[in-house]
Amino acid sequence: MTDKNPKRRRKSRKKVRIQNTITTFIIRWGVRLLGSGFLKLLLIPFTWYHYFRRKEDRCKFAKIREALPAEFWGDLTVERHYYRMLHTWYATVCVPILYDLLDRKDLAKHFQIMGKRPQDYPRDRPLIVVFLHAGGFGIIRALERSRGMAAASYGALPKILTSLQKVFRRGDQRYQLTDVLHYLLPGAPRELVKFVKPGRMLCIAADGLFDQWTQPIDSGGVILHLNDGAVKLAIKSGAILIPAWVDQKGIFDFQISYGDAVPDSMLQRKEETTAALEYLARQFWQHAKANPEALTWTTLGAIAPEKRMKRERWP
Repeated sequence: MTDKNPKRRRKSRKKVRIQNTITTFIIRWGVRLLGSGFLKLLLIPFTWYHYFRRKEDRCKFAKIREALPAEFWGDLTVERHYYRMLHTWYATVCVPILYDLLDRKDLAKHFQIMGKRPQDYPRDRPLIVVFLHAGGFGIIRALERSRGMAAASYGALPKILTSLQKVFRRGDQRYQLTDVLHYLLPGAPRELVKFVKPGRMLCIAADGLFDQWTQPIDSGGVILHLNDGAVKLAIKSGAILIPAWVDQKGIFDFQISYGDAVPDSMLQRKEETTAALEYLARQFWQHAKANPEALTWTTLGAIAPEKRMKRERWP
């Protein structure tokens, strides 16, 4: 429950800011002094620490996993799944923290791209990369910016990243993206439409936001409740709509899989978004079946909205 005492809330927020500042300092200087191998030394104990702190959350997570049958999970236990979810999240957060260093060879080697890269699409149309809140989805924006793409994410800025403005500015100068926003916040539709233009790339989730816009979509395995905002925006802007999925392949190793773009024939009318959403959902589900440990609270909530519940904190 949210603490209703203003003084305690302020004290708690201050404590979180201090913790985030210390964590950021340790990650950045550890990598500068010891290289990317430092992250492997840090992430395992850091994940175990938070794993044992979140006993109540693990019990809740066990309930929301019931959105899918036991046969789907196979030998993936709740405990292992919860640990992997935490580990992936903390590894993901390291990527924007190291934004201005991502083009270093010792960091770049940790990211493998599968499928047609965003850089390989024609620059005369905008790109919209759509994903689920699964696996390491949070690395796409920072990684593609470090490779020259004018990319932004649509969604709220994680608290740990609010203190990274200097890092972002240094990285933007390094990658020549000083005039390109990093985040477009919900509630600013004009800014969103203004951003989506040729040569730019928008990263947006299809699950977890704006429940009133969601619709049940057949993924070929389960029903996913997805919002159609990305599809409507692609229709309005003439953007190429590309599905993406990010798997963690090691302690700090990621595989970014870009799927086949949604055919333009499915992006003709804003009133007809179901076909495009089904096209996306079927690609997402193929990855989910192959990598069930990538599914998070949010993704499971998109499968079974009635099982959603309040968690302690992200992920």
